[in-house]
Amino acid sequence: AAACQAQIKPPAHGMIHLDIKFYPPNKQRRDLDNMLASLKSGLDGIADAWKVDDNRFKLTISTVEEIAGMVKIDLITQRCGEEESRQPHKLEIDGANPSTATIVEHVLNGG
Repeated sequence: AAACQAQIKPPAHGMIHLDIKFYPPNKQRRDLDNMLASLKSGLDGIADAWKVDDNRFKLTISTVEEIAGMVKIDLITQRCGEEESRQPHKLEIDGANPSTATIVEHVLNGG
C-alpha cells in the first residue's frame, strides 16, 4: 500500500536498479545475505505495487555503520546519455523481521 501511495514510476522496460543500504539497529554483527533475505517480502511488495516482475531488479547492497535500525532503498534511474540519478520520492513501510531489526523503515529514494 505504501509503495502505491508513493506514486514512484520505475522504468517501463529493462532493469530496475535498486540501491539498498542496511542501517543496523545495534552493534551486533549481521550477515549481509541474511539482511537481504529479511527484505524479500518488502521487495516482493514493491514489485507488486509497481506491477513488475522482480527479476527485473538489479540490486546494489551494502551496510552502513550508523546505528539507525532501518533499510534505505534508492531507485536509480538513467536517461539516455545521462548518468544514473536517484528519483526524489520517498516510501516508508514499517515492520521487520525481529531477528534482524526492531524497527525497520524501507525507504525508497533517500531520506
